[in-house]
Amino acid sequence: MTKGRLGLVVAAGVTLVAVVTVGVLVVNGPPGASADDDRACDKLTHRNLTVAPAMLGIVQSASSALRADCVVLKVKSEPSVQVARRFEFNKAVPDLWIAESNTWQARLYDKKVKLRIVGPALASSPVVLAGGPKTKTPESWRAAFDSDTVDLRDPSSDGVGALAMLALRSEMTATGATDQQVRETLVPLAQRYGEQQDGQAENASLKGLVEGLAGDRLIPVTEQELVNAGAQAGLEARVPAKGAPLLQFPLYAPSKADAGTLAAARVLTRWFASPTGQNALTEAGFRPADGQPIRQGVGAVRLLPLPVPFAAAGDLHLWQVMSQPSSVLAVFDASGSMDFMAGNQSRMQLAVNVAKTALEVFPDRARIGLWVFSIDQGGKGKDWRELEPMRRLDATVDGANQRDLLDSKAEEMLGLTNGGTGLYDSTLAAYRQGLEDYDAAYSNSVILMTDGANDDPGSMSLNRLVQKLKALRNPRKPVRIIGIGISQDADFAALKRISKATGGQAYSADTPEDILNVFAEAIANR
Repeated sequence: MTKGRLGLVVAAGVTLVAVVTVGVLVVNGPPGASADDDRACDKLTHRNLTVAPAMLGIVQSASSALRADCVVLKVKSEPSVQVARRFEFNKAVPDLWIAESNTWQARLYDKKVKLRIVGPALASSPVVLAGGPKTKTPESWRAAFDSDTVDLRDPSSDGVGALAMLALRSEMTATGATDQQVRETLVPLAQRYGEQQDGQAENASLKGLVEGLAGDRLIPVTEQELVNAGAQAGLEARVPAKGAPLLQFPLYAPSKADAGTLAAARVLTRWFASPTGQNALTEAGFRPADGQPIRQGVGAVRLLPLPVPFAAAGDLHLWQVMSQPSSVLAVFDASGSMDFMAGNQSRMQLAVNVAKTALEVFPDRARIGLWVFSIDQGGKGKDWRELEPMRRLDATVDGANQRDLLDSKAEEMLGLTNGGTGLYDSTLAAYRQGLEDYDAAYSNSVILMTDGANDDPGSMSLNRLVQKLKALRNPRKPVRIIGIGISQDADFAALKRISKATGGQAYSADTPEDILNVFAEAIANR
C-alpha cells in the first residue's frame, strides 16, 4: 500500500477493532427479568445515551445495574464527530453522551458550546504509536512527526488522531520545545496530511492498513485497539520516550440537563467504578479512568497531560485550517530600497530566501502565483509585473512544473529592483486578481511584502484604496490580504488598514530573522 492510500485509512478514522453496527439498543434489564421486577420502581427514568462505538459493548454490560436503579436507557452508537456537530448546531442532542476523548469538549469550547461534565472519565486507554517489526521507538512525538514516519489519523474527526497531534503540546515540558517550534512541526504536518487526502476515497480494510505499515511507517492507536486486534495483525507498540497521551471516555450532558438525567448519569458512573464495571473494562482491553496499567497491555507508560482547553482548541483549529490547501498570490516589493542591506544580505535576498523556503513547505496541491511591484515595474504607468500566474505547484508548463518555475522566478527578483514603491495601485490589482483566481476548495489570500511606503505620485490615495477594497470584498469569495512590513521603513499603519479592509492581518518583521517566521505565522493565522 502506498503512503497516500494509508493516509486515506486514517482520514476515515478506521479503528483496529471490529466494526460495530450503528444502531439502537433498548436496555430492558438482565436476562430472565420479568415484568414483575418493575413493581419495585415507582417510576422508570427513560433517557437517551449516545456512546462512542468502542464503548458500546461496555455500556451493554451496564444494563443490569441501570435497571435495578429504575433507569432505562435508549442507547445509540455514533462517532463522536457526528455527536459534536449535533451539539454545535443544537440539533437532536442526546440526554447523555460518552465521547471518544475529552478533545471534543475543547472543540466545542472553541465553538462557544458548553457541556456539563457528569463523569470526567469512565474508562481510558493510552495512545501509542504502532508499526511493524522494522520500526523504531522515537524519542518524542515531535521527533516522530518531524521524521515524517507517522501516518496520522484525522484529528478533525478522530479522537485518537487528535490526541496524537496534541501530544506535540502535551510533551512541551519534557522536550523543552517552544510554542513556535510546536507550530513549526504542526503546520507542515497538517499540510502533508491534507496532501495525502487529496482525491482519496473514504474507506479501507484492516488488511490494507497492516500492509501499508510495512517498513518504517507508524500509526497512532490506543492500547485497547492493539490488545484486541493490532497484535494479531503483527503490529507492535512504539511508545515515545517522552510519554503517551491518555484517551479517556468522559460522560457529558447538555448544560441545562434536568435532575432525572443527572440521576441516570450517577447510576451509570457508579457502575463503571464498581468491581463489575472495572472487570468488564479490563476484559475489553480498557484501563480504568486513572490510566493504571492492565496485564495484557503495553505496561507502565509516562502519561502526558491534555493541554488546557483554549490551547487544545487553538491547535485543533490550526490543524483544520492548515490541512485545507492554500491558494496564495505572493506579491513582493521590488523597489530600489530592497537593495538596502539587512545584516549580511540585501532585503531582496531575504525575500527570495523566504520565497524559496516557503516553496519547500507547501504541498503539491497548493496554488501559488508570484508578482513583483515598483513604480512602472510592468511598463509605463503599471506598477506590477506578473512573474508566474496562479497554478498548482504540481502543474506542468512546457515540461517544467510550477514549483520549479517559481523557484527560478524568485531568483530573477534579485535583478528586478528599481524605482519607488508603487504600493497602492499594485495592491488593488493583486486583490482583483485574487478574486478572479478564487477557488472555494482553497484558503485564498494575497501576501503583500514591502519595505517602504507608497511614493508613486500618480497613484490613488490610501483612503481611496481602502474604499475600493471594501467595495470589492465578497463574503462568498473570501480573499484576504496579508501585509508583511519588512524593516522599520515599512508603512505599517497603511498595511494594517489595507489588510483589515479585506479581513486579513498585517505583520511587522523588524529583523531579518523575523521574516520567515512572520511569513509562516501569516499562513497559519488564516
